[in-house]
Amino acid sequence: MTEPRRHIPRAAPRRNAFTLVELLVVVVIMLIVIGIVVVAGATIVAESRRASTERLMGAVANALEMFRADHGYYPPLLSHNNGNLHVPEAQPNAFDSFTAGPLADARFHSVYSLAAYLVGVGDLAGEGAGGGEYTEVDGVPGPGLRSPGIDRAWGGAIDGLQSAQPPTTGRTFGPYIDVAAGRNMRQVRRGDVTSFAPISPIPEQNVRFTIVDRWGTPIRYYRYWPTREGDNASLANAPLELFSSDTVITLAPAYSSSPNASLTPEQLGRDRVLFDAPYALLSAGPDTLFGSGPDEPPASGSQQYIRLRDAGQYFPAQASPGDTAAEAGERLRRRLTDNIRVTP
Repeated sequence: MTEPRRHIPRAAPRRNAFTLVELLVVVVIMLIVIGIVVVAGATIVAESRRASTERLMGAVANALEMFRADHGYYPPLLSHNNGNLHVPEAQPNAFDSFTAGPLADARFHSVYSLAAYLVGVGDLAGEGAGGGEYTEVDGVPGPGLRSPGIDRAWGGAIDGLQSAQPPTTGRTFGPYIDVAAGRNMRQVRRGDVTSFAPISPIPEQNVRFTIVDRWGTPIRYYRYWPTREGDNASLANAPLELFSSDTVITLAPAYSSSPNASLTPEQLGRDRVLFDAPYALLSAGPDTLFGSGPDEPPASGSQQYIRLRDAGQYFPAQASPGDTAAEAGERLRRRLTDNIRVTP
């Protein structure tokens, strides 16, 4: 008699691969992780650049104080005009009107002064100086400078630095700031705003220099912005980009309803420092836009720059969807928020 055949259950077939669903889940998880890492990395880089720019601007501020201790004044503004550099504050009518004239034409700032006076580099004379040959305006080849003299511009304040007389004797000053072999500077050809690669060693012939932030944008050096209107203290005609976005948005309704409104220092909050600051340094930040420029909202009338008083145009009290003024105001708010300002 034969034994009954036993039924032995078969083992389930071994699966050697992921299903499509499992693969998709893994891919999604990986993409999420990569996205988080990329965003976190970008944030860290942005914060690092901002902190580095703030340190650089602090070093520039210290250098300005050292220059003042040596010479008794802060560097003047150098304004570009027809290929040559001029000193707008030295012109006879410079302080006759704060809404027109040489200082207003220069928008109360310079991108050349810091490198010229704190480092002592650059071909400042412009075309035609010395019979067309390169001239050491500051009297020292390469970094360093001799005293700018009584007119604060080596004899070229009135007629422009193309007529400057380079000193040949006397103490050599500076450089007041470490240019890190050119990593903090960019070359600018005469009459050109194109930034070139970092330079080392530093040439001077036919080249001017700017000190740049960590996004490669020249740091602006402001002086002499208007702080009075008639007999009253007022910042209404000061360049808008010098103010914080909070101040501009807060004051805009007042200027929107009354463009000639006079505002007290208390209404300006932390920006009241602009009443007494002898200078201001301004970085455009990551967006590389200051809040006034050729691609930004134009100033009213024939103004050369956007004033605080103009804020009412860009932040209307009652804005409807699609309002171009409101859109311009939002762009301006973002640009002002990105700015980094340093004052004494």
